[in-house]
Amino acid sequence: MPEKSGKHTTNNRKSSGKEPIHIDQIIRTRRRSVGLKITEDARLIVRAPLRMSLAGIQSIVEKKRNWVEKKTDEIKRRNREKPQRRFVRGETFPYRGKQIPLRVTDKYQGLVLKDSMFFISEKFEGNRVVAEKLFEDFYIGEARRILVKRTAEIARSLGLKTGKVRISRAKKRFGSCSSSGNINLSWRIILAPPEISDYVIVHELAHLVEQNHSKSFWRVVGKMMPDYERRKKWIRENSHLLKI
Repeated sequence: MPEKSGKHTTNNRKSSGKEPIHIDQIIRTRRRSVGLKITEDARLIVRAPLRMSLAGIQSIVEKKRNWVEKKTDEIKRRNREKPQRRFVRGETFPYRGKQIPLRVTDKYQGLVLKDSMFFISEKFEGNRVVAEKLFEDFYIGEARRILVKRTAEIARSLGLKTGKVRISRAKKRFGSCSSSGNINLSWRIILAPPEISDYVIVHELAHLVEQNHSKSFWRVVGKMMPDYERRKKWIRENSHLLKI
């Protein structure tokens, strides 16, 4: 059964001079090692062996203090940066690495991108349920129009042959490649700059050569895209912004 952490860290505080790290939840299972996870709301979850003492768990967590604090600060920063959109005029929405302003009009029935501006019907302004659906449908359509074609272009330039290329609704996984060569791309990467969506495509195409993330795989990616590390870093630091 999951348990809350208790006040069992007096010795740790004396030795380190710092407040002990707060553990939000401990989950005991039939495992041999201790696993730490920082959730999206910055809670620390610890998975531990059934018989390990609370003091033993806390001791291991304290040894990982730098990682816990760095990861927690990173998640809190991301949460602060997440847009809290109301779908009203004047807000901006991402598309291909740019922030596009939203205008309200009586000329269109749904959502339209024109002259570097989004136009939404006035009857849907502030209606989060409908407006969010309109934006998602728009992004999915653009992803199918642009990313599927782009995948074929890059594959052809690399001398590779793919299976089917599909656009998915995945929220966290931006791409995948099956053993049969079918590629799935999340519509969310249409929000990123083109060079970043190209990286996701190349990453999945590399799996046609290496079906893993071994050193050999990354060598393949490097040959296809020599500056991939810079693009990979962008995703690591900004993926939380690729949502509406």
